[in-house]
Amino acid sequence: MMNPIGCESMWAGAAVVFRESFVMTDEHQDGQPTRARRRSAVKTAPRPSASKVKSTLHLSVEASQRLSVHATMLGVDRSELVEQLIRENLKRFVVSDRGGSSAGPDPAAGEE
Repeated sequence: MMNPIGCESMWAGAAVVFRESFVMTDEHQDGQPTRARRRSAVKTAPRPSASKVKSTLHLSVEASQRLSVHATMLGVDRSELVEQLIRENLKRFVVSDRGGSSAGPDPAAGEE
């Protein structure tokens, strides 16, 4: 439907001018082709061996408050207190690596 004022043709012409003004070319203004710039790779700082891992826990409000109060009264932060509680109270299971070579066959597999 044609607008009675003729705005459609006005906007179409403006869009063409706008589009043409921002057309990217591979030539510099003096007519010589330019080389595309390559971004340098982001160099990340080497991380030290991770002795700690970030973990997220969802605690009740009361448990979080109790953890904070105990940590404050003992003069440690919450993470240290949680590590201490784990060390002292979760002793049933032990994870160990016996240092076997990974190239050899699995001793538990196939021995009869």
